[in-house]
Amino acid sequence: MTETELAFASIEQVAPLIRKKKISPVELAELMLRRIERLNPKLNAYISVTADLAMKQARKAEAEICAPRSRVRYRGPLHGIPVSLKDNIYTAGIRTTAGSKVLSDFVPEEDATVAVRLREAGAVLLGKTNMHEFAYGVSSNNPHFGPVRNPWDLQRIPGGSSGGSAAALAAGLCYASIGTDTGGSIRIPAALCGVVGLKPTFGRVSCYRVIALAPSLDHTGPLARSVYDAAALLNAIAGGDPLDPATVAKPVPDYTRDLRRPLKKLRLGWPKEYFWEKLDEEVRKHCEAAARNYEKLGAKIEEVSLPHVAEGDDPSTAMALAEARAYHEIQGWYPARAADYSEESRKRLEMGADIRAVDYLRALAWHPARPSARTSMPHSRKWTPCSCRPCRSRHPRLAKKRQRHPMEKSRCAAACFV
Repeated sequence: MTETELAFASIEQVAPLIRKKKISPVELAELMLRRIERLNPKLNAYISVTADLAMKQARKAEAEICAPRSRVRYRGPLHGIPVSLKDNIYTAGIRTTAGSKVLSDFVPEEDATVAVRLREAGAVLLGKTNMHEFAYGVSSNNPHFGPVRNPWDLQRIPGGSSGGSAAALAAGLCYASIGTDTGGSIRIPAALCGVVGLKPTFGRVSCYRVIALAPSLDHTGPLARSVYDAAALLNAIAGGDPLDPATVAKPVPDYTRDLRRPLKKLRLGWPKEYFWEKLDEEVRKHCEAAARNYEKLGAKIEEVSLPHVAEGDDPSTAMALAEARAYHEIQGWYPARAADYSEESRKRLEMGADIRAVDYLRALAWHPARPSARTSMPHSRKWTPCSCRPCRSRHPRLAKKRQRHPMEKSRCAAACFV
């Protein structure tokens, strides 16, 4: 592999090379850090780069993997893999800003659970990625640390709020990242940057020591280059957490296990209502083309009716506004430091004060974790777009054909399973 090919390789490709000692974690970390130094000034994907820590962790990983046979400790496919974390995820001793001037000097004393689990899996932390302020938006145009640029076209947004994570991944500045998603903040930047993003089921991944947007709606999840890579990350970070009572203490399966199996038993629901309204025709065309690929591979796609989905807009907005306002007041940030917020964030927090208690309680009935809010469907997943408009930029790497798992063929179509 050339350096460029190595920089854009998947974890599935790189991990066996590390295990067989054909490439070292130190070489990978050095490669990523060189690329970050060269490209991050243009992309602004990282707020903080932890070069010294990355090299220390890479050397430790190399020592464990390359030790004499009796002392080898290989931790799995993330061992020695350089990754990044969205900057609203606590990292002990490392500045964690949540993309805001309010926390520009905040250095946590402990790690988030997902950071601990990545470290235990042997991952190497390159740094903290830029984001929409306090994760409250979908552009990643950050007024405090500067806007994140889409690596496919520097004049376009990468989506948000996990825009820095998606941009870094798409530009070959890390092999994976962990982001957060309340109303699209993993899925939207993944779609606009041409990578894979997964919003896990509520309670599957701990949000302990992740700076909240709306705690009842927040999720932590992976961004990666392939479906396999996202599954490998989920293997590492999923599971119950006694520090987060919202998590479910169920066994964590091997999410990579079924990726090579035929899709003949997969049933996908294609909603008739809501999702296809006000949709750009280019997005619709690519979603339909991706659906046809799934049918060719054996999946069954059936039209379904979800007549009440649109009714969830107002409840989810009410929950987000009210919970965001409450969280920032409890932390002592707002209104005490209102001047340090962007105008956009400040207006949204002000709106949160107008949500009536009765409206908030009604909104809770729509929460996906509540039995009353669940929709019973015989389908494995529902197929929906996650961006109503396309990112029309062109990236030279798209022109180069390369082998992908069939499950990845939809990733540039801005399609989403829910």
